[in-house]
Amino acid sequence: MSVARRVDDGTRVEAVVGRSELTAERAAEHGLHVVHELARLTARDPARDPELTRALLRRVGTDIAAGLMKRHGSGLERLVAR
Repeated sequence: MSVARRVDDGTRVEAVVGRSELTAERAAEHGLHVVHELARLTARDPARDPELTRALLRRVGTDIAAGLMKRHGSGLERLVAR
């Protein structure tokens, strides 16, 4: 994973990666609020299984959307429904 830039305007930045060696502290130093690591969600190897990767990405996307809904409420429902 590479971090292209740090966002300092309060924008929440979440990274979705296959694997990461960043600690939570190092991720925060790079402006990342959360690093979703697919390899931690399964005992199988998502790098060798595209269907597993798709399922994990859907799961992470759902989790991210649920977090957005929780933080921002109904004003976001129209955006997520698109």
